[in-house]
Amino acid sequence: MKAPSIVIAATLLCSSTLATNVTILRPNEPFVPNGTLPPPHADSDGGSIVQHFANLGRSTKWKLISKTHFEGDTGEPEGIVRFGDDQYIVSSGVYTVATKSYAHEINGTDRTLGAGYAHMLLYDGKGRLIAKGRSLPCP
Repeated sequence: MKAPSIVIAATLLCSSTLATNVTILRPNEPFVPNGTLPPPHADSDGGSIVQHFANLGRSTKWKLISKTHFEGDTGEPEGIVRFGDDQYIVSSGVYTVATKSYAHEINGTDRTLGAGYAHMLLYDGKGRLIAKGRSLPCP
């Protein structure tokens, strides 16, 4: 049974809620490519990853190495994880209440929280949507 994997992943998108809507669009596609997850980079080059992140800034120049067009509406992507060449998981938000800017920073942020839904989208390596999950409203 594959559905629990997507429910668990969607639950992580909005920490205070449980996923209420999971739609499997391609039931014959595996949720984990080749049945196993690749080893994490942190096991082999975690120190290097930390150094690279420490050097990122608004002026960082990025080099495009590939492009994948995702099927359907991705909302506002918050994060993407690529599993080899086979799959992508995209976490995204659909906002129903816009944030409002503060006059100055308050508690480390410059705007109100807003509200909306968290989504988890699972794509194959060609950008075709395999499954999607949606949380209860956040916050």
